[in-house]
Amino acid sequence: MSTYEFAVEETFEPTAEEILDIESLVKAKLLPLPGSATRVLGLIEDVNVSTHDLAEVIAYDPVLASRVMRLANSPMYAMQKEVATVQAAVAAVGVRSIYDIVMLGVAADSFSSDMRSMKTGVSIWEHSVATAIAARALSKELSLRGTEEAFTCGLLHDIGKNLLFQTDPMRYTETEVAEVEEAASKLEEQIFGFNHSQVGFYVARRWGLGDAVAATILWHHKPKLATRALAITHIVNVADDLVTMKGMGLHMETPDSLPASDSVAALELDSIKMENAWAATEASLNEFLESC
Repeated sequence: MSTYEFAVEETFEPTAEEILDIESLVKAKLLPLPGSATRVLGLIEDVNVSTHDLAEVIAYDPVLASRVMRLANSPMYAMQKEVATVQAAVAAVGVRSIYDIVMLGVAADSFSSDMRSMKTGVSIWEHSVATAIAARALSKELSLRGTEEAFTCGLLHDIGKNLLFQTDPMRYTETEVAEVEEAASKLEEQIFGFNHSQVGFYVARRWGLGDAVAATILWHHKPKLATRALAITHIVNVADDLVTMKGMGLHMETPDSLPASDSVAALELDSIKMENAWAATEASLNEFLESC
């Protein structure tokens, strides 16, 4: 299947010029998925994977190894003695946290040093991490499987903003005048020719993250248009709005808009589940941000 065949199925039909522009943008601004990340994610898919096998792959990537070691020795795990080896660190934090660290590292590495020093860049990054944690927390509240996939989709839902901002920071900040995401997406299309959801879709396809992840990124603002991964798309939509409503995002979300959203209704979420999800998100957020 070609890169854009899936996009056409999802009713996103870029022109030849737009395809060229997005390809050029991604090639110029996006680092390839690191080989160590690919190998670790492949191992994690095996439910019987051993900590020894995981540690062996992680140890060959100094940056990834340091992130795992730092998290294992953080207050989150409160180990009785310092963790001194990668294998001990993997055993301490567990497979799920290794997955989180790998994906957080991949996303963090896609941000340029200049972007990290600018308010808009920091806002996009923190919003993305919070949405990832909230998406996973919502999945747990709903007793759904695939919490790791929800985490990935939440983490990468706005990666298109990252690339558009890196392309032209001054022009991208023009979208911040929009009060809501829908208006901001329209401004992105006027300024760049495509919006962040479309760019993010292309990133997911280029990294080979699978159809469900690509579809969720493409339709996270319009989940009613999705033809697959419906539950995760609705979850990311709610997580995105919930995090924004709590003050973490470039745009506004009124307290009244979330309970009335189509995604909340589709998932049969109530205010208690959403507040529980937000409480879990707040509890984990700072530790995850520091682990990257």
